[in-house]
Amino acid sequence: MNLSDDDDVSLRRQSLIGQINTVLCRFGQLDPTVKNRLFQAYCSSHYGFELWNLDCDKIREYCSSWRKALRRIWELPYKFRSDYLSAVSGTSPIYDELCRRFLNFITTCNSSDSKLIRFAIGHTIYCARVQSPFGRNYILCYERYGSKVEDEFTSGIKSSCCGNDISMELSSVGRCRNTFAFELILLKVGVLYTPDCEWTRAQIDCMLTAVGARDFL
Repeated sequence: MNLSDDDDVSLRRQSLIGQINTVLCRFGQLDPTVKNRLFQAYCSSHYGFELWNLDCDKIREYCSSWRKALRRIWELPYKFRSDYLSAVSGTSPIYDELCRRFLNFITTCNSSDSKLIRFAIGHTIYCARVQSPFGRNYILCYERYGSKVEDEFTSGIKSSCCGNDISMELSSVGRCRNTFAFELILLKVGVLYTPDCEWTRAQIDCMLTAVGARDFL
């Protein structure tokens, strides 16, 4: 029996790419802030992702496609770093969002009125561990986010380990760079107007590449 999630993830990735292309084809002339809201509305369902193996290689390809879509929407260079990309778009990193959905799913199961469901999820987390897909995902999330994962699981609280406000996790320098990048994007697409500014789109792209680089000073 093939229990791999690869085929399902690949299928959902192809569906995501199709949805992204549809949004950009129909609404490509709108400014990035509007396109971003449409993208979040039409391409962020993630239904059934709670059951996926979070350490699957195809998951990384799915997340890569998501980040490429955000760069297209915000007209950013492909080297623009991912944490700034999330802050500019006001979204959680896609992998963190998938982890959050998994954690919320098992927390809901652990708080179920059904003794059978509570027993099953408790057994996978505490007994089966790495022999269970859910157990492996739980360990991965624990290693990624720390003991807060277990606290929220046992208390029945929805996960806040990977919240939406990624900008608050940036350093003060990082937040300044993120704000500057956002203003450059608005300037590039003509939403923001600055008197006597003669920067071309190519020049702004160069500045965005520099601002979004990890070795930028």
